[in-house]
Amino acid sequence: MAIGGAEITTKILAETLFELSPVMEDNVSKMIPLFWFLRAKDQMKEVTGARDFRERLMYGKGSWDYYEKWGTLDMTPQEGFTHAIYTQVRGAAPIVLEDWEVLQNAGVHQLGDIVRDTQVQAEITMGEGLGVDLFNDGSDSARIHGLRFLIADDPTTGTVGDIDRSDALNIWWRNQVKTTALTSFKATWLDGWHHLEETYLDASKRSNDSPNFCVTTPLIYRFYTAGPTDRTRVGTNELLAKVGFANAAFHGAAVVYDENCPADHFYFLNTRYLRIKVLKGGNFRMYPPASPANQPWLAVSAIVLIAQLTMSNAAKQGVSTNITG
Repeated sequence: MAIGGAEITTKILAETLFELSPVMEDNVSKMIPLFWFLRAKDQMKEVTGARDFRERLMYGKGSWDYYEKWGTLDMTPQEGFTHAIYTQVRGAAPIVLEDWEVLQNAGVHQLGDIVRDTQVQAEITMGEGLGVDLFNDGSDSARIHGLRFLIADDPTTGTVGDIDRSDALNIWWRNQVKTTALTSFKATWLDGWHHLEETYLDASKRSNDSPNFCVTTPLIYRFYTAGPTDRTRVGTNELLAKVGFANAAFHGAAVVYDENCPADHFYFLNTRYLRIKVLKGGNFRMYPPASPANQPWLAVSAIVLIAQLTMSNAAKQGVSTNITG
């Protein structure tokens, strides 16, 4: 019995996606500097069987004292720990083939090319969408909570990780922010340097635990990299350079630009406390192709990601918000 076009389409799609699915996460992450950096730093974590994503937080110190000979150790139970709770969100990119087109390109190599082109289109669409989401302000709860939400322009308001930042008892859960206007970066590079250094130092409570990744707009990146080469900006982060991301350095932290970064902003991130958490089974999962009952000539698949951007230390993150020239 002859095999119909739809059966061929579904078979080719299934075989090609099985071959390509292991590289999907890699390909998408290479489109987004922050995503790639977190993944390269092993800060993309799979979580098994959870209804939300949690980060354990330390907001208070333990006990420390000196004791004389035969002194009694203070055994008071230590408090100072809590959890930030983040919702899981699901994003998906469809992959659809129509058997008419498949029949018109019946050669094996032609069919493979069609599927690969469709898969690349899905990757680009997903990468661009995630790139935007990593900077969003959290106003849409169905999407990933981005840097504008976690590292806020006004960290004294809002609830992040189910913790109210407006509560005076939770000032430890506020990021660093510098809102003073900088209008002379282009004309006087040193003004810009000192402006950025203030935010960097605010987020560097210990010299060995400072921001290691900075992201800004293309315009501010141009201002910054136009400075004198004998400054500590000189350098290239190999993790970023090897996949084609242009980068400079600030006190050893990688500096990149992203067109999705909000205007006038320069973020200082300590990625030790930032993670992309992914639900196991929803990590760029490729669904097997199927045909809708009322469109038997289609083969439909999808790439699915169930994830969230999480933070475990706000005080180690910073943002300068008013760099206009």
